[in-house]
Amino acid sequence: MSLIPLAPFLLLTLSAASAAPPQPDQASAIAKIVQDAMRTQHLRAVIVKVTQGDKVITSKAFGESMTGVPATTAMHFRNGAVAFAYLGTLLMEFVDEHKVK
Repeated sequence: MSLIPLAPFLLLTLSAASAAPPQPDQASAIAKIVQDAMRTQHLRAVIVKVTQGDKVITSKAFGESMTGVPATTAMHFRNGAVAFAYLGTLLMEFVDEHKVK
């Protein structure tokens, strides 16, 4: 069985200083932001949790982690070792700027 690599993930944790109760449409507004980001960034799955103080505004999973497997809030995504790519680029920029030899 061939596994399809896990999609990039997006984890949002927002905290507000105000103690005001959340508006009923906040969760749907957040869902729209996530769905728009999924479309524009070509994301297969997103897990999002937004809090205001100690109150959870929304906690939801969107999309599929693998073909036919819906994402859930209990899932964990691997980061795909993206750090290696950007650290190499950063090192080369430092070489160009004569910060390292």
